[in-house]
Amino acid sequence: MKQRYSQLLWLVWGWLFSPCSVLLAQPKTLPRPELITDQQGLPQSFVPSIVQDKQGFIWMATRDGLARYDGSQFKVFQPDPNGRPSLSTAEVAQIQVDKHGKLWISNELNDLDVFDPVTEQFTNFSKQSDFKSFKSKDLLVSRYYVDRHDQLWKTSANDGLICLDLRTKRVQHFRHDPQQPQSLSNNFVIGIREDRAGNLWVITVTGLDRIDWKTHAIRHYLHQQVLESSTTGVWVCKSGDVVMTTERWLWVVKPASGQIRKYPIPAIATPDGYVHFTEDSHGNLYFARHSALFRFIDQQGVQLLDEGGDQSQNSYQVAFIDQSDVLWVGTSGMGVRKYDLRNHPFKTAPYQTEFVPDLLSPNWLGGALQPGFSGKIKLTSYNFRYTFDQRGRLWYNMGSSDLYRIDFQKKKTDPISFPRHFANPVIGFHTCPLATDPSGRVWAVYDTTAFWYDEQQTQWRTFPYPIPHPLLNAHQMLVVDDQALWLATSSGGLLRIDRSSGRIKKYNQIRNNPVSLSSNALLCLASDPTNPDLLWIGTFGSGVCIFNKKTGLSKRLSVADGLPNNVIYSVIPDSHGDVWAGTNKGLGRINRRTLKIQTYTTKDGLLANEFNRFHFLHMPRQGTAADDHILMGGLEGITAFKPGEIRPDSFQPVTEITSLFINNKPVVPGLNSPLGESPIQAIHELRLPYNQNFLTIEFAVLQFNKREKNRFRYQLEGLDPGWVESRRPEAVFTDLRPGTYTLRLNATNLTGVWSSKIRILKIIIHPPWWATWWAYAFYALVVIWISYGLFQNYVNQLKMQQSIALRDHEAAKLRELDAMKTRFFANVTHEFRTPLTLILSPAEQLLQQPLEADIQRRISIMETQARHLLRLINQLMDFSKLEASLMTLNESLGDLGQCVDQWLVPFREQAAGLGIELAFENRLASHYWFDAGKLEPIIYNLVSNALKFTPKGGYVWVRIQPLDEKNGVELVVKDTGIGIPAVSLPLIFNRYYQVETGTEYIPSRPSGTGIGLSLVKELVECQQGEIAVESQTGQGTLFRVWLPVRVAQPAEKSRLGVELPMAIFKEEVGDERVRILLVEDNAELAQFITESLPFWYEFDLAHNGLEGLTMALEHMPDVVISDVMMPVMDGYTLCNNLKSDQRTSHIPVVLLTAKVSYEDRIEGLTRGADEYLTKPFHVQELQLRVRNLLENQRRLREQLHTELLQPGLPQPVQNQAPASVDPLLAGITELIESNLDNAAFRVEDIEKFTNMSRMSLYRKMKVVTGMTPGDFIRVYRLKRSVQLLKEGKAISETAYLVGFDSPAHFTKMFRQHYQVSPRQYLANAK
Repeated sequence: MKQRYSQLLWLVWGWLFSPCSVLLAQPKTLPRPELITDQQGLPQSFVPSIVQDKQGFIWMATRDGLARYDGSQFKVFQPDPNGRPSLSTAEVAQIQVDKHGKLWISNELNDLDVFDPVTEQFTNFSKQSDFKSFKSKDLLVSRYYVDRHDQLWKTSANDGLICLDLRTKRVQHFRHDPQQPQSLSNNFVIGIREDRAGNLWVITVTGLDRIDWKTHAIRHYLHQQVLESSTTGVWVCKSGDVVMTTERWLWVVKPASGQIRKYPIPAIATPDGYVHFTEDSHGNLYFARHSALFRFIDQQGVQLLDEGGDQSQNSYQVAFIDQSDVLWVGTSGMGVRKYDLRNHPFKTAPYQTEFVPDLLSPNWLGGALQPGFSGKIKLTSYNFRYTFDQRGRLWYNMGSSDLYRIDFQKKKTDPISFPRHFANPVIGFHTCPLATDPSGRVWAVYDTTAFWYDEQQTQWRTFPYPIPHPLLNAHQMLVVDDQALWLATSSGGLLRIDRSSGRIKKYNQIRNNPVSLSSNALLCLASDPTNPDLLWIGTFGSGVCIFNKKTGLSKRLSVADGLPNNVIYSVIPDSHGDVWAGTNKGLGRINRRTLKIQTYTTKDGLLANEFNRFHFLHMPRQGTAADDHILMGGLEGITAFKPGEIRPDSFQPVTEITSLFINNKPVVPGLNSPLGESPIQAIHELRLPYNQNFLTIEFAVLQFNKREKNRFRYQLEGLDPGWVESRRPEAVFTDLRPGTYTLRLNATNLTGVWSSKIRILKIIIHPPWWATWWAYAFYALVVIWISYGLFQNYVNQLKMQQSIALRDHEAAKLRELDAMKTRFFANVTHEFRTPLTLILSPAEQLLQQPLEADIQRRISIMETQARHLLRLINQLMDFSKLEASLMTLNESLGDLGQCVDQWLVPFREQAAGLGIELAFENRLASHYWFDAGKLEPIIYNLVSNALKFTPKGGYVWVRIQPLDEKNGVELVVKDTGIGIPAVSLPLIFNRYYQVETGTEYIPSRPSGTGIGLSLVKELVECQQGEIAVESQTGQGTLFRVWLPVRVAQPAEKSRLGVELPMAIFKEEVGDERVRILLVEDNAELAQFITESLPFWYEFDLAHNGLEGLTMALEHMPDVVISDVMMPVMDGYTLCNNLKSDQRTSHIPVVLLTAKVSYEDRIEGLTRGADEYLTKPFHVQELQLRVRNLLENQRRLREQLHTELLQPGLPQPVQNQAPASVDPLLAGITELIESNLDNAAFRVEDIEKFTNMSRMSLYRKMKVVTGMTPGDFIRVYRLKRSVQLLKEGKAISETAYLVGFDSPAHFTKMFRQHYQVSPRQYLANAK
C-alpha cells in the first residue's frame, strides 16, 4: 500500500506540473453541440452562410429565406408576392456584412440584394443599371465580397475577378494573362479576403495572389508547383497572417517577412471540398471541410476536432464564430450546429472505481501503474485527509495509521510511522485530520490526542492537553495557528484548543443570533491565505460561515446570497482571491473580498453537479508552476481545473428589442403603425396616444453561449425609481399616464456582470386632447371668462340687492298694512261670534218651546238671518286664512254626491218659497277623497247666487259628474236667471265686485257683498281646481267647477290626515284583545274602516242593525261602530237597543252618518250614542275617538278593580256598587250582598239572576271589572270581611258571615289576597 500511494502522488504531481499536462493543453474535442433545426424555428435545414450584424443578431442563409436569430426565436424574411422590395428569391447562398452594417445577399442565380438589418429595407442591387456591366455569364455560383473601400468584388470560374467601385460606379477586370507575370494566377477564382491594410488576398485554383488596394498591383506568393494540389480556402488572421489550404496541407504566409510555413492536415475520409474558415477571440483558427471540423494553433498545428461521423452525408457549408466565441456551423441538411468554445476550463473523467484509485489509473493520468491496495481492509476515499508543509511536501492518510510524505523535488516518498495504530473503513469514524501551522509543523489529531511532528528527532510529539472527542462527533478537518488548534466537528460545532493552556472553547449555533455559526454540523474547514484571522467553514445544510477568530463572530452565506446549495462539501481558497465550494448543485466560486458568488454546473463543463465530502485535492503553486490546481470528486467522476484559467466573462452583451405589444396586440411596421415603416429595433423614440398605454416589450440578449446564465433588468425612468430585475427578457407596463419616459434595457454576461451596453428607448404618451397644453390654455381662458362673469354678476347682484332692498322695504310697508287689515277682519269676525252665539242659542231654545205661530215665525226669521250672518263671518275668516296662506287641504273619504245633496237641503225650502225649481243630478257612483269644509262654501255661494238672480218660475239645476279625461269631478250650477253682461264676466271673481244690473230686474232679492264668487274661485284654486262661467243676459248663467278629487280605493287611507302611530295604541291598550263590531251596509266603507284602525283589532262585520244586535249579544264587543241609514234596522234603533239592554249597556257606540243637521246629531246622542261622526269623516278623528272610548273603558275598569282590591268599603254596601254606575253590576252586587253568608252561593246563581249565558256573563264582568264572576264573588266577600273585622267581629265569626266554609279556608284566601293574615291585618290596623 505504501508503494501504491507513493506512486499515486508522483503521478499527480507530474501530471499537474508537466508542460504536457492535460490541463495546460487545448482539448482535442469540442463540447456537445446544440442543434438548431426547424424545431427551433429555422425555416430550412440547408444553411450555406452565417454572419453576425453590428447589432449582434445572427443571420442565416437558407433555401427558404433569410433568417434572423436572437437566441430564442427566428424572424424570417422571404420574397414579397406583392412586389415590394424584398429578397430576389427565397434561396439564399451567401451573406456578407459590409463596414456600414448592411448585408449583401446573393443566391444561386447570382442575384445580389442589399439589406439594412436596422430598418429591414431591401435594395435589389442586381436590378440596378450599374449591375449590368458587372454581371457575367458564369455557369457556377459566383462569390461576392465588399471591402472596406466600398468596392464590390465578384469571383468567376472562367473570367477572373471583377471589381465595381460603388462610389464611382467604375468596373475593373482582373484576369490571367500568360504574357503578364503580374496578372492573376488563374481565371478560376475560388476565394477572396481582405487584410488589415486593405489589400485583397485571392486564391485561384493554382495559387495565392495579393492585390494592392491602391495600385491594384498583383503579387504572387504560392503557385501550383509549390502547392502540389489545388487550393481549397483562404483566411486572413487577426494577426495579419494569411492561411491557405490545399488537400493535405495548411499554409501560413507572413506578409511582413515573407515567411511561409506549412502544417499537415489530419486525413479524413473525404479530403476534398472547399474549406470554411473562422477565428475566435484568442486567435485560434477553426475550419470545416466536408463533414469534419479542425482547429489550427501555431504551436500545436492542425487538430482534428470532429470527423463528423454522425452527419457524414451532410457536409459543412459554413463555419462562423460570433463575438461571444460561439462556433456556428451550417450544414447541408441538418440545420446549424452551435458550439460554445468557452466551455473548456474544466477537465473531467468518469470514475472507474472511486476517487483515489482512479487517480492511479492510466485512463486518467496516462501512467503505467495499475490501481491496487494492500491489506485486508478496504479503505474509503471519504476518509482522505492531507496537508502540505512549508517545503511543499504532501502529507496524507486515508483513515488509517499508514501516513505518507511526498517530496516532489527529490521525487521521494517516505512512510511516516504514527504513534497509534488504526485502520477504519467506516466513513467519518476515527478519522485523522492533518494540518500545518505557520512555523511549518505538521499536526495530526486522532481520537482524543493531538500530535505534532518533530523534524529533527523524526518522531511525533504528543500535545500535552486532551482533545474532546464525544461519541458520534467525528473530527472533520483541522487548522492550526500560533495560538490554538481549530477543529471542525460533525455535530459539535467548532472547537478551539489553546496551545499554551489547553483551554477549550466551543463555538456553536445560537438560535436567533445571526452572527453565530449557522449550524453545528460542519463538513470542512480552511484558513484564509491572506487574512489569518479568518476561517472558512462549510456546513451540512446551512451554507458557508466566515468565522473571525478574534471576535468569535460569523458571516453567513447561503442560497439567498447566491450559493448553489447549502450543503458544503469543500471550501478551497485559491491563490487568486477566491474560495471554491463544492455542493450538491454545482460548484460555487466566492470572491473573498466582495463575497460575490458565481455558480458553475454541468452546463459550464462539470461532470456532475453533486460533489462528495473530502473528495478534493488542492495543489498549491509550487516552484515554476504558474497556477495552483484543484481536483474534486463527485458522484460520477473527477473534475479538475486551474482556478487561474477560469476567468470571468468580459464580454459586454448587447440588448436589443425584438417585439412590441400594445394593449396585448403585436405591433408591426405599417402605414398606421406607431412604428411607421421601421422595425422596432430601429426605433429610439416611440410616440403613442393616451389610450395605447399598456405596453409589453420583449428584448433579446445577443450573447449566445449559455443563455440560461444571462439575467435581465429594465428601468422605466419616470415610473421606476431603480432597476427591476426580471426572469424573462420582457418588460410589461400597464396604464401608463401621459408623459415622457425613458426605457432602459440591460442584461448580464455569463458571470453576472451587468453589461455597459444599455438599450434606450424614449416613450412619449401623448395626453388626450382635453389634457393638452392648448386645452389647458383654453381652460384658463374659460376660468378667466367665468371669473370675470362672476365678478360682473356680483356687481350686478349688489345693485340688484340695493334695488330689492328698497322694494322689499316698500313691500314690507304694504304687507304691514295688509296684515293690519287682515288682523282687523279677523278680530272683527272673532268678536262677532260671541254675540251671534248669544243670539242663536236662545233662538234655538225658543224654537223648541210651544209659542204662537207669529212669534215662532219671527224667531225663525231671526235665527235664519243670524246663521246667514255667521256664514258671512266665516267667509271673512276664510279670506284671512287664504291671504295668510294658512288654508290647508284636509281630505276625507265620503260619498261626495250624498254630501252635495245634504248641503242643498236648506236651499230647497228657499227655492220653493221663491217659486223656483231646484233640481240636483248625482252621476257619481263611487266614494271620493275630498275636502268637505272647502266644497260646502263653493256649493253654498254658487246655489245662493243662482237663487238670488233667478226670477219666480225659473229653474236652477245642480249636477255633479265624474270627468274621466281629467281625473276628477265636475260640478255644474246652471240657472235661468237674468244673466251677467259680457263686460262683467272677467270681473265677477274679483273681490268686492258686484254687477251693476244685478237686482233691478228682481227688486225683492237682497244684494250681495261681492266676496262670494271671489271666495269660490280661491277655494277652487286652493284645491288645484278650475272654475269657468258662461252667461248671456236674460237667458241665465252656468258655472263649471272642476276639482281633481280621486276615487277611493278599498285599501287606501287618508292622504292628508295623519294617522296616529301604532305605538300609541299599543301603549294604551297593552296586550288586551280589542274586539270591534262594525255595522255598515257599504262593503267598501266597511273595508276602509277596518284597514284604518290598528291591525291588532279584531272585527266582526254586520250588514244591518238587526244582524249587528245579534252579534253584539253573542260576542260582547269592546266598541260598536254603526252606520245610521241601513236596511231592516237603522243605527238609531240599534243604539237604543244596545243601551237599553243591561247585557250590552256598557259597550260604547259610535254612529257614522251623512246627516249633518243639528236635529240629526241630537237624535243620535239621545239614543245613547257615545260618539257621533258625520260623513265624510277624518281617519285620524275616528282613530282617536275609538281609542279614547277604549281608554275610558280601561280606566273605569282599572278604577273598579283597584277599589275592589282595597280592603274596606268607603260607602255602605247597601247604597252603591263600587265605582260603577252599570245597573247590571249594581244588581249583581246587591245579589251577592243578600247572599253574603251563603257558602253555597255560586256563579250559576248570578246567571239565573241576569238571565245571561255563562260566556256572556264572563265577558260582561271581564270588561266591566277586569275579573271573572267567581273572582268578583271572592273579592267582594273578602272586602266585606275587612269591614266586619274592623267592627270587632272575631275571625271565625267573620269567616262564616262572609260565606266561607271554614276559618282555615278564609284565613288562607285572606293571606293570599292581602299578603297578611287576618290577625296581622288587625294588628297593623291598630
